[in-house]
Amino acid sequence: MIELEIESIRVNKIFQSRVVLLKDINSDRYLPIYIGNSEASAMAVQLEKFETKRPLTHDLIYQMTELMGWKFQRIIVWKIENDVFFAKVIISRESKFIEIDARPSDALNLAIRAKVPIYAEEKVMDISSITIDPETGIPVVGNQNETSDSDGLHVPLGKKELDSLSIFEDFVESLDMKGIGFEQNDEDEEPEPQSEK
Repeated sequence: MIELEIESIRVNKIFQSRVVLLKDINSDRYLPIYIGNSEASAMAVQLEKFETKRPLTHDLIYQMTELMGWKFQRIIVWKIENDVFFAKVIISRESKFIEIDARPSDALNLAIRAKVPIYAEEKVMDISSITIDPETGIPVVGNQNETSDSDGLHVPLGKKELDSLSIFEDFVESLDMKGIGFEQNDEDEEPEPQSEK
């Protein structure tokens, strides 16, 4: 399994939908997952440490689980099927462990509140991750590990692989890469690396 961290919550400029961007802590791969606006807001409240007057739904679930003696252990994004991600929340009490099916957005909200690790199965990362080309700053979809030819260029993906990545076509085209080391100055210009501050 691959450990991830929440890099940011972004807005898809085409559909105005929210995308949570998870980063592999040991590489430059990112896992983008579309989430609902309310789940994104609940996530942002925790990430930005805003105080709310009353508990949000995920706060309530977290508190009830803990009060009943269960402890959150980790969450796993374990499958993608028909362009839908599946997650599991792992909780434990004494020596008993339970896996609970969950939407990734809910699982991530609970992971933030419980401060537990976030993981994805390697097969999910192979299918759905993107990387950032260090030369251009342009997102590249798919697993780019060990797929280089003698010139150092990536081997082209076949039709089957491209079809499996279709869910991310609009996302990759609309991704705002500001804050990940590259700044887009003009729509017609190539992105340039941001200067260090």
